[in-house]
Amino acid sequence: PLVYRFLPWLADRCGALPGRRIRFGGQEARGVMRDWARTALSGRYAGAGIDADIEAGMRRVEVDARAVVFPDDWLAPASSLRFLLAKLPRVEASVHVLHAAALGTTADHFSWLRHPDAVARTLLASLPA
Repeated sequence: PLVYRFLPWLADRCGALPGRRIRFGGQEARGVMRDWARTALSGRYAGAGIDADIEAGMRRVEVDARAVVFPDDWLAPASSLRFLLAKLPRVEASVHVLHAAALGTTADHFSWLRHPDAVARTLLASLPA
C-alpha cells in the first residue's frame, strides 16, 4: 500500500513523522518509520544497523506470550498478529480479542492507549498464578 512508502518519505521530509498533525499516531522518528515500512513491505523483521538475523532469533524464542487484538484496528489486524506468531513457532500464545464495550472506547489501534485498564487487566489475568 502507498501508506508504507508515503509515511517514511513524510518523516524524512519533516525530520520526524508529524503524526498528530496528520491524525496518524504521534511524532515518530524517521528510522522507526523506515523500519516499520521495510517490515510491512517485506514481511521480514530487520532493523537498520542490526547485524543479527532477527528472524532466526525469533524462531528460537521459547516463552509464553499474551496478546490482545482489537476488532476495529486496521493497522494491526488479527491477521498481522497471526503472521507474527507464525514466526515464533516455539511460543505458546494466548490471544484475546477486546471489543469496544470491554475497552470503554473504540477498539482501534490508538484509542486504547488513553484507556489501557482493560488491556492491562486482560494481560494480567492470563498470567500463571
